[in-house]
Amino acid sequence: MEADGKRVRRRVFLTWTATLVLLVATTLRFYRLTAQSFWADEGNSISLAQRSLVLVTRGAAHDIHPPLYYYLLWGWIRIFGDGEFAVRALSAVLGVALVYVTWLLGCRLSGRRVGLLASFLAAISPYQVYYSQEARMYILAALLGALSVYFFVWLLENAGHGRRAGFLLPASWVLVTAGGLYTHYSFPVIVLLENVVFALWLVQTWQRGRVWQRLMSWAGLQLAVLALYAPWLPITYRQVANWPALSPAYGPAFIAGEALRLLSLGRTVTPGGLTSWLLAGFAALCLLGLFPGGRDKWDKRAAADPLFATLLPAFYTVTPALMMIALSLAGRPAYRPKFFLVASPAFCIMLARGTLALWKLRARWLRVGWAVVAVTFVGAASLVSLHNYYFDPRYARDDY
Repeated sequence: MEADGKRVRRRVFLTWTATLVLLVATTLRFYRLTAQSFWADEGNSISLAQRSLVLVTRGAAHDIHPPLYYYLLWGWIRIFGDGEFAVRALSAVLGVALVYVTWLLGCRLSGRRVGLLASFLAAISPYQVYYSQEARMYILAALLGALSVYFFVWLLENAGHGRRAGFLLPASWVLVTAGGLYTHYSFPVIVLLENVVFALWLVQTWQRGRVWQRLMSWAGLQLAVLALYAPWLPITYRQVANWPALSPAYGPAFIAGEALRLLSLGRTVTPGGLTSWLLAGFAALCLLGLFPGGRDKWDKRAAADPLFATLLPAFYTVTPALMMIALSLAGRPAYRPKFFLVASPAFCIMLARGTLALWKLRARWLRVGWAVVAVTFVGAASLVSLHNYYFDPRYARDDY
């Protein structure tokens, strides 16, 4: 009875804390939503979404972005209007949903404690807030990427324990992943990540047998995604093959440094000086996140497999940067600050794991003290960047 009471109290505490995190996320994403006017790309989004669905499709077929976001915006503005608040509210809602999915993914990978802290770090992330207030498709791509990885981990957990996945779970992964492909042409990096992790998992679980069956099941799911995306595949090939280089060719060090800066502090800080010290702190927290710690023994939903708990979020964090480095080396440079956004949920999970890395120590004062210091550090750095974004005209978008 006493154990049941503790379990109920813990569940109530987690529920109320998660609700508070979502309120923080909502506040930050809707605060000063109309403080800046639309800029050019947002104007293009609205102009396209105001047309008929047939013309939206034709317009997207000649754009460098697939049509799903434009379809969503098409329906959204017919319900809520096309003013600045109404149009950007779609991205704000998607941004809050991304915080919630970060909670789900963190719980499944490393337990509720990590999931809750990761969702809080996502809620105050200047990088996520910035794109949650922009009428573009990047926050939708990040949300669908996180959902795809979440369903993917769930699928592998079921397969690893010999449980039947039924129909709903595989169908959810297929639909979300196909939706991601229809959202942004960089989304294949998520599918690549999942295939790398699946290959490692298959090697690790080779002795359990049924290797061919598991391989064919995974291939079948990907063929289902490909079938859903097939109508747009010729357009994808034409646009991606003929589109010019998106940026100058940057070296690996520059791309890795920009990935860390953007994922940590967003677009509203000046490189150098104090920023360099702040980035060193974020990097240290992420490295600590590679070590076990903070997982709840009582939480049976957390994946015990270190492949899920550590390697997947680590790979997830660096995959967009590796994609840009590879394209640069291949002579088709495609550096864009917004392309790192899909890695933001994983980055928040790594920060949460690093914050809780000392949780297994017997000295309560040390583990709690470290967690408080780490959260205070991340929170203070985020507040500086958010203040710049909200109030400093130097970091405002171009006035359309």
